[in-house]
Amino acid sequence: MTFPVSPTPVLPADTTLCEGITLTLTSTADAETTIEWQNGSSAPTFTVSTAGVYTLSESNRCGDAADTITVAYLDAPDPFTLGSDTTLCPGETLTLNAPSTSYVIMWQDGSDQAIIVVNQAATYSLQISNECGTESDDLVLDYDTRVPQLNLAPAISWCPGDIVTLDATQPFPATYSWSTGATSSSIQIVTPGVYTIDVATPCSTISMDVDVFPGTDCIEPEVHNNIYIPNIFSPNDDGINDMFALSFGSDLQVTAMTGSIFDRWGNLVYSSDEIPFEWDGFFADEAMMPGVYAYLIRCTYQDGSVERERVFAGDVTLVR
Repeated sequence: MTFPVSPTPVLPADTTLCEGITLTLTSTADAETTIEWQNGSSAPTFTVSTAGVYTLSESNRCGDAADTITVAYLDAPDPFTLGSDTTLCPGETLTLNAPSTSYVIMWQDGSDQAIIVVNQAATYSLQISNECGTESDDLVLDYDTRVPQLNLAPAISWCPGDIVTLDATQPFPATYSWSTGATSSSIQIVTPGVYTIDVATPCSTISMDVDVFPGTDCIEPEVHNNIYIPNIFSPNDDGINDMFALSFGSDLQVTAMTGSIFDRWGNLVYSSDEIPFEWDGFFADEAMMPGVYAYLIRCTYQDGSVERERVFAGDVTLVR
């Protein structure tokens, strides 16, 4: 004969669960014992999914007993951001702040400070963790060390017909502001004057004045600065004056030459960007008729450290 015993409900010790985890509580009472959970349920098990105090009561003819468990829930750390990747100027610092939290924080160097001040280009990372998870974020800090340099001549002589190029181009992105209002990296000058250029990067600016002044030793236009342009040629294959060709002195460093030939009605019959510019009197493999043809030739050349450009326009007579 089996004698009933007083009920002895036993629940686990108080516990903390991570969000999303459940806990199953179980009664081991026999069939003679009545069970009741805190919500009135009489099932042998109860599933916990929210924080609270849970009670298991058992009773039989020998007595009543109860046990309780307190269940808490812990969230994983919330996502956070240290901010956008940042570029600073030399000498500047950046303060990085960890979110306000009671969880464990750790920077990339092992520091657990809530605030750090950084002054070197690097990737900075912060990790926040607890028993239920980890969140982290990175920030890349860079320093802009680009310093513009200008190698323009401070004074440049100019002669009538000259096109002087002032080039302030930098090997990295920069902004350009000329006294003419231009914002390109280079400008072309056709009149004398003082021209100012400001070149800027986010952390550095440089300015310079260039004095383009009227020259005192300008060569007469018809001499073309050592460039000779004939006014007649005879493409008859006799080996004499068969080409309309530009020639220039050995002391002139020509860097670019483009030209076009037009008939009396303005039709383009020839163009070239070869150095020197030459025309054999043909168009589309057909010999052109004798007559007067117009030319327009642009020549770029070095004058010391200055790049100059001149445009020559005129006519040449083709005879056969």
